[in-house]
Order: sequence, then structure tokens, then C-alpha cells
Amino acid sequence: MSKAFFGCIRTALSTEADTEFQTNQALSRRQEELEDYGRSGYVLTSTISVPAVDRITIVDTMQRIVED
Repeated sequence: MSKAFFGCIRTALSTEADTEFQTNQALSRRQEELEDYGRSGYVLTSTISVPAVDRITIVDTMQRIVED
């Protein structure tokens, strides 16, 4: 029997022009988290972006299948 495990990363990015440094930091953290999930056997299954007035949120979903 297989078990599925899921993980989710949410990254909020400002769309304001003066926040480039913070945006780059958030994207770097996202990359590190994705790599950590990958090392743990997770596979990226979807990435969606959710725009708002002053920011965009990126939602990554990962999955890991474990056989019993």
C-alpha cells in the first residue's frame, strides 16, 4: 500500500518597486525550501501564483509517495 505526503510553500512577494532586496531574499528562501523538500524525496507537483493589488503569492505544492 502507498501513502502520499504533501508539503506546501507559500512565498509572498511585494510588487512595490522599492522592495527588490526583500523580494530577492524571499525568492532565495523559496529556492532553499524547494531544494530541502527535494532532498527529502518530494517532487514538485504544482506552482500557482496569486496576484493581489500590492503583492503576489507563489504557492508550491510537493508530494512524496512512500510504499509500505
